[in-house]
Amino acid sequence: MSLTESKLKDLHDKKFDKLFEKHEAEWKEITTNAYHSAKEHICGGNVPRQDDVLKMLLPMLEPNENLRKHQEENRAKFKHFREAFGELGERRFQVSRERRDACACGLFLQACRP
Repeated sequence: MSLTESKLKDLHDKKFDKLFEKHEAEWKEITTNAYHSAKEHICGGNVPRQDDVLKMLLPMLEPNENLRKHQEENRAKFKHFREAFGELGERRFQVSRERRDACACGLFLQACRP
């Protein structure tokens, strides 16, 4: 799965970007839980790929009342909207994790220099 330009436009047209911004802390928590679950249960402790995280994330999104209400209000009840929204959340937090890891790695290397 990948977040294509077409999917981003569909999400924007149905205001999923606004939903994401309004409840960002909630999406971050759900996505973080999915990441750790995928790491533990799918990848044997290794860093999971985006598709592995999505396998755990999508069932977590299905019962979410904020997402369900938004889908109803914006006539976006199709499954592909929920899947694309999951991809958007995973992508945003994946970039955040990568930046954090790169920063931590850089700090570690600086501390190790003589």
